Amino acid sequence: MTDLINKDVTQGTGKDVGVTRAMNALALHLAGATEQQVAKQLGYANAAAARSAWERLLAGTVTQEDKERVRKTEAARLDRLQMAWWNKAIDPKNPEQGSAARMVLSIMERRARMLGLDAPSRVEVYTPTSQEIMTFVQTLRSYAGVTDEQEPDIIEIDSVDATQ
Repeated sequence: MTDLINKDVTQGTGKDVGVTRAMNALALHLAGATEQQVAKQLGYANAAAARSAWERLLAGTVTQEDKERVRKTEAARLDRLQMAWWNKAIDPKNPEQGSAARMVLSIMERRARMLGLDAPSRVEVYTPTSQEIMTFVQTLRSYAGVTDEQEPDIIEIDSVDATQ
């Protein structure tokens, strides 16, 4: 379960460490760790303190500012990882070039998702005119072999008052 957590929670400001630690506590909890296991692994005073950390996170009391600080820390970690793999990835003589290039691309994709760097998909909405719709209907009618314009039967009915 230790692979679920960010082991390097000591870098950054105290608030960064606290939020990252709470996120790690939640990750371990969701993976099935007991409150006591979470507390022991992440250095909380007791199981209740660990539970309180992930409950605050789930309750949304972690501010957007807190999340942004953690996001910046994570981006710096991704930069560090990319630097470690970069030379292998661009060296055609390196036997690990293929796997290193895949690793660098994976890191770049993660950074783009985390920071919202990918351009949004362009969606174009087209609203046809009444004339275009009628032309399309006529085309369908001709394909279906309908040649004459038939008026629908109009049926007259008496209204019934349901309140009586």
